Amino acid sequence: MTSPQITFDLSRGAPPLETVPAEYIAGSKTLPGLGEIVTKYPETLLYKGSGVHGNNFKGYGPLREVLALEHGVDPDQVIIRNGGMDAMTHVLVYLLWQREESGKTNRIAVATEIPTYDRFPQNLQIHGIEWRGVPLTPKGLDLDRLEELLKNGEIQMFYGIYEGQNPSSYSYRDEEIRAVETLCARYDVLVLWDGAYHRLTYGREREEIRTPGSNVILQRNYTKEISAGLKCGYLVVPKELAPKFDFIVSNSGLNPNYPTQAWIHAFITSPHYVEHIAKLKELFSARLNALREALQKYSPEAIYNKAVDSGYFLEIDYPDVPERSEFEKALGEQGVAISDSTLSYPPAERGTVQGKIRFPFAVFNPEQIDEIARRIAQAHQQVPAK
Repeated sequence: MTSPQITFDLSRGAPPLETVPAEYIAGSKTLPGLGEIVTKYPETLLYKGSGVHGNNFKGYGPLREVLALEHGVDPDQVIIRNGGMDAMTHVLVYLLWQREESGKTNRIAVATEIPTYDRFPQNLQIHGIEWRGVPLTPKGLDLDRLEELLKNGEIQMFYGIYEGQNPSSYSYRDEEIRAVETLCARYDVLVLWDGAYHRLTYGREREEIRTPGSNVILQRNYTKEISAGLKCGYLVVPKELAPKFDFIVSNSGLNPNYPTQAWIHAFITSPHYVEHIAKLKELFSARLNALREALQKYSPEAIYNKAVDSGYFLEIDYPDVPERSEFEKALGEQGVAISDSTLSYPPAERGTVQGKIRFPFAVFNPEQIDEIARRIAQAHQQVPAK
């Protein structure tokens, strides 16, 4: 049993070291490491990765070509950046620039699922973009609420995480994805799909999103699949928007990390990538099952998505918590640190999250998961019910 003196940090979901293919990043007999990549392609250290085929500010040419083939688009539509948040920030810059180009001074608003990935609305705030919420229920996204926002002309873009949604763990069916895209297209509104957990499905496979529609931008990254430290993510943008993103990236993004992108290209085109994803799916599936069992054992009253079968996180609601501060204090006494779940909700809805915890199950081994769930249940019992 884990020592009670250890504090478990549930505040973020960074991939643990045992899930990172460090032996391949360092270099093996069958795959060049980062150092060998630089030795083989020293030009990747230069401005725009000079001299390597297809390179420009939009990223390492060979990797862009592979991703373009994967998604059924032209390489010009693929923009590789230093991680998913970096990539998504360029989309927000595009929204702001479009407003300036049109000569309008109206406010810009983006709708997200509620709950949503907590850093995205904070990114909106940094850029002076307003936030609107669309409830995501166990039955799916509230399309009536989304259409209400669209009809009123309140939003310029909808942002959603279609697989293993963070934090709820909800996954969209293909027909739900198409319904959102079709609805937004009717009102000439962009859709930004975040596919950070696209391949991390347990017991099923997710079909690749190919040839996104004319109003759809896809963001994917290798943070959860390979390494957070390498920082590599990308956008697939509509063909007509590619020149605009050329301008934005060339004047705000400049040199991405070409050595990392060159190594990512070598890894994902090798058999080792398929083997690595299979290993992650087996590992994370076992951890998810451990969390399910622990919740049944210690907190049968907890409310959560019992159909979860993908992703990194599970949002768990411990009912009848009157004051979140009291719950956080009790958790701290039990050696559990949590993130501020209220940031996943608009200010008007934060009173509803008193007992909610985002549990990054992929980060901990089964023994740790059992101990953390036990400690949370103990803290819940310490807090007076409503």
